Amino acid sequence: MIDGDSLNIVGLDGSGRSTELHNIIDELDSDWLVLHWRLSDLHRMRRTEVNYHLDNLSHPDKIPVLFIDDFGAFLVTDDGLWLDQLLFFRVNQVYPDDRWSLRCVIVTHPRDNEIVTDGSCIRDRAKLVHSPHRPISEHQMSRFGCATDEEMLLLTGCNNHLLQVGGINPNQRRGNLKTTAHKLLPRWVGQLRVRQQNRISMILRGKTLWDEEDSDALLSPLVVPKAAHSPVRCSIVSCIEKASLGELLVGAPWPDRDLSAAARRFCARCGNDPTPLWADSFLSDQDSLDFKQLIHFLGMIASNSGHLSSLRILSSNAVAGQPINPQRIASQLANLPDELVPRLEWRLHPRSVRSSHLHQRQLVLEKRRDAFSLPPATTVIGQRGAGNETDAAIDFNASRRTLDAWSKGIHVFP
Repeated sequence: MIDGDSLNIVGLDGSGRSTELHNIIDELDSDWLVLHWRLSDLHRMRRTEVNYHLDNLSHPDKIPVLFIDDFGAFLVTDDGLWLDQLLFFRVNQVYPDDRWSLRCVIVTHPRDNEIVTDGSCIRDRAKLVHSPHRPISEHQMSRFGCATDEEMLLLTGCNNHLLQVGGINPNQRRGNLKTTAHKLLPRWVGQLRVRQQNRISMILRGKTLWDEEDSDALLSPLVVPKAAHSPVRCSIVSCIEKASLGELLVGAPWPDRDLSAAARRFCARCGNDPTPLWADSFLSDQDSLDFKQLIHFLGMIASNSGHLSSLRILSSNAVAGQPINPQRIASQLANLPDELVPRLEWRLHPRSVRSSHLHQRQLVLEKRRDAFSLPPATTVIGQRGAGNETDAAIDFNASRRTLDAWSKGIHVFP
C-alpha cells in the first residue's frame, strides 16, 4: 500500500477475509491514518456523513487508509455503487500540497466483481488478494482426528465456519462437518462467478491441475490443493458431497422432482441480491401449477436467505387467452409461511404489454446487474421432471423489458 495500491481481499464466507483485514490494521504503525468501517456503519451513515469522514481522513504527514469489512454486501444496496465510484475518485485524487492520497482495503466475494457500474470503481483500482491458509494448531487437528495440516485442509478447507463445528468426539464432529457444509453450499456457490462455477464443474469431472496463478485459491473451501501429488492437483474437500455441489452449478441439469434441491439451486443463483425477480408467464396457470408446492418452495427460499428483503414474482395477465383475475391468485396465497409474508411481492404483466413479449423465463438480479434464464416454473419447483432443463447466464440488458413490466405491473400481493 505504500506504493499507492488499494487492496481487495476476496474469498468465500469463512475464508478468513475479515481476519486478514484486521491483521493488516494491527501491523500498521503511526505513519498511517486509519479509518475502519463495518457494514453496520455503512448502513447507518448518510452520504453527507460518508463524505465528511473521508474529508477528515487526510494528514500532511500520514498515509490515509480506509478499511471496509463486508464491502461486497453493501454493493447491492441503493448506495453501494455510489460509494464504489466515490472511493475510486478519492484514491485517484491529487492534492496540491503533495499529501498522500487515500488507500482502501475492502472485503468482497468473487462474484462481487461482476457487479457493473456506469463508471470506474474502486474494484478496478484495487489489487486482488486472497486470505492465505493459516497454520492449524494441534488442538484443532485433534478435534477432527487429523494428523497433519494437509489432512485437515483436505477435510475442512480450513474454513472458519467448518472449524467451529462441535461434537463430543472426532467422529461426531466429522459427521457434523458434512451437515454444516451441505447447509452452507448454496451460499458459497452463490458467491462465485459463473466462470468459477464452470471451473468447479471441470474439477468434478476429472483430475485437474491446481492453478498456480492463485485463481483456484478463491474457490476455498470448496476446492483445495492436494500437494501430495506432483504436479499439485485440485481436490474437493471431503466433507462436501460432490453430487450436492454439482447440482448447484450454473448449467448443470436442474434437480429432478426434488423440492429441497430445487430451492437450494434457486438460492445459489440469487446469491445475496436482496430483491430477486422471477418472471414466468405460467406462474399464473392455476390449472397446471401446484400452488401448494410453489408456496412451500418460496417459503424454503425465504427461510434460507437472510439477506432477502423482497422476493418478486411477475406472471402473465392471461393464460390460454383467458384473463387472469388477480384476486384468484391472491386467494391462493392466503396461508403463506410467516417468514414469507413480509417478503413476497407478486404482480401481473400490465395489460398494455402482451404476454408474448414476455415469454422468456428469467431470474433478474437487479441490484447485482445480473440475469439468468430458468426452466419452466413447474420444473423449477420440482413438480415435474427436469429432463435436460437447466439455467444459464444471460445479458442483463435482455431483462430490461421484464423490469419495465414489473414497474408497471398489476399488484396481486400484497
